[in-house]
Amino acid sequence: MNKIKISSLTWVICGFVLLVGLGATWFFTYFDKEPFTRYHGYSEEARRNPFLAAQKFLAVQNVSFEKRENYQLFEQELGRYDTVIINSSRVGMSAATLEKMKQWVNDGGNLVLLATESFSYEFESSKDVFLDSLGLRYYDGDYNDYQYNYESEDNDQAIEFEFENAKANTRVHFNNSGYIEDTSGSASFIAGNQYSDQFIQYEYGEGLVSVATDFSIWNNRRIDKYDHAMFLRQLIGNSEKAWLLYNRIQPSVISMAMSHAPLVVISFVVFLCVMLWSGLWRVGAKRADDSAINREILQHLSAAAEFNYRLDQGAKLVESLMASIHHRMSQLSHGYSQQTPSNKLEKIAIHTGLPKTQLSLLLNYENETEEAFLEKVKLIQTIKANL
Repeated sequence: MNKIKISSLTWVICGFVLLVGLGATWFFTYFDKEPFTRYHGYSEEARRNPFLAAQKFLAVQNVSFEKRENYQLFEQELGRYDTVIINSSRVGMSAATLEKMKQWVNDGGNLVLLATESFSYEFESSKDVFLDSLGLRYYDGDYNDYQYNYESEDNDQAIEFEFENAKANTRVHFNNSGYIEDTSGSASFIAGNQYSDQFIQYEYGEGLVSVATDFSIWNNRRIDKYDHAMFLRQLIGNSEKAWLLYNRIQPSVISMAMSHAPLVVISFVVFLCVMLWSGLWRVGAKRADDSAINREILQHLSAAAEFNYRLDQGAKLVESLMASIHHRMSQLSHGYSQQTPSNKLEKIAIHTGLPKTQLSLLLNYENETEEAFLEKVKLIQTIKANL
């Protein structure tokens, strides 16, 4: 009778498989699967277009929505009953474009504007000539001397709008702390919270002009809050196409320079340190030190003076040396050039500490010996050294 012999390795493998099976059975019996959502941030398209969510929302509502970056829109492709939302300043708009915009609204256009330019009491106007013509003033909430000042941080300060044929009121929360004011009395609708007015409408010919203090209610981050999406749809009304003129405001050169100043300073300091460090290293072959020269400067002067004296050019040498002294004294003493020769010697004596009797040698030109000439040259060199 043959006996079946099972090796120890086989028992180990069987035990391992049994344990894995029991563990898998327990895991799938008692483990509860809970789904979760991981936020990966905005897509690249959403980062480029802050109003992408609004565009997709209006597409579902059968409203075409396009974005533009200049005011040529009023010169060509704009329809008579379209809606134009201007999320930028009107500063710099040409008079011709402004007139075309007014004419388009007068013919039935629907214009929605963001108030951007604060009213100045000093000039009795703002830089937005269109809002000035409507009699609307925008005040920045940072100013404390205005009649209204919205400083509340209460997120429940929403404004309720009642639109015709709407089943419920539309709630909108404007973040901007500024406020607008109608000074003409011709506004057809004004809305705001208990602190300030933040939305005004004007009937302009056959068209409509709406002005708000905050357009962030329609960007990707806030359009799903309150009834912001519904508010956009209700403002567009029956328009089949809406246009967005998006932020044409560019940062100033000074602000850009200030924002990048730390990087520039750090780069310059690093560059300077590298240059100084590189200068510590000697390059090239080692150079032998020059041998010491024992000849004194007076020996050179004596030799040069003797040579010029023998060539009858001593007067020219003294004249050239004295010219440098007179030039230096003109810098040290006011009015020196107008002094007499005697007074000039006094000025020189004061600034050099040499006695005037010794300096009188400079005025001696008659029957001058070679020794006297050499002494005069040495004296001039001493004067120059003391000045």
